[in-house]
Amino acid sequence: NNLSLFTNDNIDDEFNNSISNLNIYYLISLSGIHIYFLIRIIKKIMFYLDIKSKLQDLIIIILLIILLLISGFTITLIRILIYELLKLIKKHYYNNITNYSLLNLTYFIMILIMPYLLISSSLLISYLIVSVLMLFKDKISSEYKILSQIKLAFLVNLIIIPFNNKL
Repeated sequence: NNLSLFTNDNIDDEFNNSISNLNIYYLISLSGIHIYFLIRIIKKIMFYLDIKSKLQDLIIIILLIILLLISGFTITLIRILIYELLKLIKKHYYNNITNYSLLNLTYFIMILIMPYLLISSSLLISYLIVSVLMLFKDKISSEYKILSQIKLAFLVNLIIIPFNNKL
């Protein structure tokens, strides 16, 4: 579900196996959090350049489509693109819809488009993590950043442990 920053040509099989065994693949992959960080930086730059909101939205969607094409249509980028498109629709037409509802609608659309995702444990884990983070957002936040990070790590591990069978 992640866009690898390295290709198999650059990393030998032994190294790939080591990364897999250590469960640290996420350290060299592009995940949803990386994409949202990139979007946030680009939006901040566009804000300071005084680019109108509609043009900002268009630029972000085009950037996501380009990343989607480059990544080979990874599930993570499909999810982000659908979610961002739904947020745009919400912004202009349906302000009363919650972001949590948009998240659920995103996953529903993904399953409609790609029904095989119903049996994907990675999609289930992704959905559970993002849902729990949205639902417990207020409980996670703290004036102490380290405390927020500990709470976040605890919640994510509670979700991942049953699927991974190790801590």
